[in-house]
Amino acid sequence: MDARPLRRCVGLVLVAGELSYVLLWSRRSLFVVIVALLLMGLWTGRRLRLRQVVVYGVAVAFMLLVLWPFMFHLREVANSSGLYRADIAARTDTLIRDVIPDALATFDLQASFGADSPYVDNVRKRSNIPDLLVDVMAAHDRGVPFMGGRVFLTALVAVVPRALWPGKAQLMATETWQVEELIEQHFGLPIFDMASTVLTHGYADGGVAGVLLYMAFLGAVLGFCERSVGTSRCALLGLYVYALGVATAVQAETNVTDVLVIGRFIIGLLLVDWLAGRRIERWVTAARGRARLGRPAWEA
Repeated sequence: MDARPLRRCVGLVLVAGELSYVLLWSRRSLFVVIVALLLMGLWTGRRLRLRQVVVYGVAVAFMLLVLWPFMFHLREVANSSGLYRADIAARTDTLIRDVIPDALATFDLQASFGADSPYVDNVRKRSNIPDLLVDVMAAHDRGVPFMGGRVFLTALVAVVPRALWPGKAQLMATETWQVEELIEQHFGLPIFDMASTVLTHGYADGGVAGVLLYMAFLGAVLGFCERSVGTSRCALLGLYVYALGVATAVQAETNVTDVLVIGRFIIGLLLVDWLAGRRIERWVTAARGRARLGRPAWEA
């Protein structure tokens, strides 16, 4: 990067755009994965072609300006249809059969950017991400004890696959497993949907010590993902795992349940890489008619 000023400038522009989106819009994993892959493309020495830049730009624009507004409209339709109040075991059928078709038929892209739209309202709420942490600190100052690991345990239970836990659907239907709601209940705060962070959850679990433990855990996840860049059988899968690790570590709004869910997905990718990574690598190389994707300079 130091020997290629143009690459460094492009990288700085990508990082600046990512940080701006963090501050203004509170982005999600797909966007940061695209940014991370672009940065890795610069890092490994591949020359970005105009077509690639256009494709990535179109993908990012579609996600920001169409996909996310539609997802918030989908939430509204799901809420009005009673999906969230229905039995968990029947939600998938209701979502596919009723909610999604209705959302597609009633989606108005222009209305999604109105001042009172669900999308804009959610952006407004997500601009107050530190509020829950401030409220938890104030409640602790009033004498409410920390949760002693209950947040992490709840997140761990929530991400256990239902295939491995036949009775999980009934348990999830009778008790609250949203960590933000549990934190609000424990500290005597108003119960409503609020933006949250891993930092907040660590503090709610154990104060400063909890924050240190949570950050150490997050750093271990990121380090594990970073090693996948150089040790994977398929370089593309390794880069994607690394990008997911970056997304987990730097998201402006995320919670410990999200970290564990993404970790579950990462484990699946690593198994695919272990079982069929070489075959995937040969297929990608043959399809592209070029050499194996380059490794970062420090792996050479």
